[in-house]
Amino acid sequence: MLPSASRAIVANFFTASYRIIGKVEVGNSGLLGFLSDPTTSLIQLTDASTARLSEPKRLVDRYNSLQVVKRSLIAIALSQKEEVGPETHSGSGYTRINKYSVRLITSLFEMQGTLEWAGRFELAAMLTSGAGDFFPLYEASLKAIQHPELELGSPAIIFNRRKLDLISFLSDKADV
Repeated sequence: MLPSASRAIVANFFTASYRIIGKVEVGNSGLLGFLSDPTTSLIQLTDASTARLSEPKRLVDRYNSLQVVKRSLIAIALSQKEEVGPETHSGSGYTRINKYSVRLITSLFEMQGTLEWAGRFELAAMLTSGAGDFFPLYEASLKAIQHPELELGSPAIIFNRRKLDLISFLSDKADV
């Protein structure tokens, strides 16, 4: 029997009050597969540092080990697209991957990037309970609404659909 391949990745985890930078062990399904695992509600981070969103450059604490509740996560910024994992989200039976430039807004963050979806994208399909809570956004940016000094770009940001307040296609944006 072959051992399952796992690797540690470093990511920025954002909750309603903290930014946490830490390492997490993921398998072949990447971080998205780990987040989608219904058998665990926690993420074990190692070598973790925390900062309040209100003071993003000021380190609050460091931990050898820290657990984060999955449902409290709003977004996770990764350093490589491949760390997301092989999963793609799709409408039923579609295999062609379409790319949609979107802007996502939660109560705390603005995110912008490319949403990849197999078939025609339908917001209702993404928001249904069977779709999973986490989705990847590629070539993405994240900005804290109340603390604009907290801004970052990332090859991939995984966002929690349950935290969304607004989603818009950049192609639908009107001139101001």
